Amino acid sequence: MNESLKFVFSESYKTVKRYPLFTIISSLTIGVGLILFSFAIYMANVTENISKSFNENELEIDLFFKNSINVVESKIICNEIIENFSIMKFSFTNREELFSSISDSELKKWIQSEGLDFVPCKCSFYPNSDSIDNLDLMIKRIKSDYSDKIDTIVYPRAYINKFENLIDNLYSIVFILGAIIFAMCILNISNVIRLTMEARKNTITILKLHGASNFIVRG
Repeated sequence: MNESLKFVFSESYKTVKRYPLFTIISSLTIGVGLILFSFAIYMANVTENISKSFNENELEIDLFFKNSINVVESKIICNEIIENFSIMKFSFTNREELFSSISDSELKKWIQSEGLDFVPCKCSFYPNSDSIDNLDLMIKRIKSDYSDKIDTIVYPRAYINKFENLIDNLYSIVFILGAIIFAMCILNISNVIRLTMEARKNTITILKLHGASNFIVRG
């Protein structure tokens, strides 16, 4: 067994010396392929962390109730929505709080002159899913169940769509490059093997006559 291993390593070394260019190209393509594979794993982890951070801190859905719905009823509806979708992070803003958050002084004066009944209550929450399809289904269901209570639903759909497209494009680029590098690895290594087999045809025949297994020959 030791002699067989010595022979395999010695023949490998001779092949490297005999075909240095093919060996270097094969080694480089394998190295680049491993780097791309590592990059794909890294991108997957980064994407997951960015998505989780975006979901927890940026992906806020705001429900504005109709002016005719009072504060108590608005809060009850907000709690119902939170319970139905098992949402962990949410907040409720009444008319006075929403009015206080307005920074435009002229707009504040106009609203104050009209009365705070003009200002709606707001229910804000962070959904458990950042998939645009799941969010669309959630919004559609909320609109269907509370069409006569809710006036407007605001959420960053355009940003989510752009984010998903960016991630899909990145994965596609990495996959295509990885496939090209993988094909180059196979082509270069197979060329080296063919050249070696052609050059060592007599040696392979002698090895088989002495009882060498196919495993040793392939190695």
